[in-house]
Amino acid sequence: MTKLKKNQHLNLNNPFVVLSDFQSSLSMFNLPEHFKKKFKKDFPNINLKFINDSNISKFTDNIKVYWGTKFKSDYFKNYKNLSWIHFGSVGVEKIDYRLIKNKKNLLITNSKGINSSPMIELILFYLIDTSRSLLKKRNSFKNRNEYEDNFILSKDLRSIKVLILGYGEVTKKLIPSLKALGIDFDILSNQKSKLKNINFFEYKKLSKIINGYDVVINNLPINRLTKNIFDIDVLNNLKKDVSIISCGRYGIFNLDALFKFLSKNPESFLYIDALTNKQQKNTMELVKISCLNNVYLSPHIGGYFKGYWPKQYQIFAANLQKFIKGSKLKNEISFIKENFL
Repeated sequence: MTKLKKNQHLNLNNPFVVLSDFQSSLSMFNLPEHFKKKFKKDFPNINLKFINDSNISKFTDNIKVYWGTKFKSDYFKNYKNLSWIHFGSVGVEKIDYRLIKNKKNLLITNSKGINSSPMIELILFYLIDTSRSLLKKRNSFKNRNEYEDNFILSKDLRSIKVLILGYGEVTKKLIPSLKALGIDFDILSNQKSKLKNINFFEYKKLSKIINGYDVVINNLPINRLTKNIFDIDVLNNLKKDVSIISCGRYGIFNLDALFKFLSKNPESFLYIDALTNKQQKNTMELVKISCLNNVYLSPHIGGYFKGYWPKQYQIFAANLQKFIKGSKLKNEISFIKENFL
């Protein structure tokens, strides 16, 4: 799916534009000044421009590359010469498959692997709390006597059974840590694996096996196969005191059914890393869920780490060099239905 034939180079005498949404008040989504200067030095014949809600239609014919996390399918109407979209994260679900399935010259890549380690740190932080309950109880213990009732009800990590949803980069790197902690776990994935002593189950088995687990960790992407996979049947089969850790896409949950389950089962607990916005209809259910006492929500910061920008620039710049030369890009996404919504 490469736009250029092998060894065919772009003509840089006709400068094109890389359009980016990496201009924000949040440091994780704002390209640092020294990388802007580095880009000018590394690619003197390519213009880097920044998009916001007020200038979407300002840039048109010379846009060949989009770099960021906020691409919308509507942009295809404005940027008809777009040849490559690079996502600064892993998810590509914002793109409508119907609009790209026939675009033979379009490339889509993501930043798989960049954020895996900080994601694992947050998952382990939450996993340890399923035993210690400091977040569950909002760290309200002043002495050991107050902690006693919680201790009696707690479960040691080495005595629990964990189901991990998904077998991507994060899960693969998480496995050694779980083994080191002596945690018993299985994996839900349609991918086949040759890993020894680990049980793998296909998605279709979820509702039948789910009641055997004390902790469920969601590392799934959101696509046609995983959207609402955690439906009312699955939720009804969960243990009543289950802990759910969701650092993957929350679109895997039927949010209305999840709210009812958590409300009905106060001994259950949800740790979720996600954005909530009362102005957006698609997150209103999540806002309601976040108000429950048995929910701890972090504001989608699982991928935050100080080394993001050096790694992000490195993967994008390396791919841009390949794009110019007509070479295959790293982390290309295949245009199959299952990768999109």
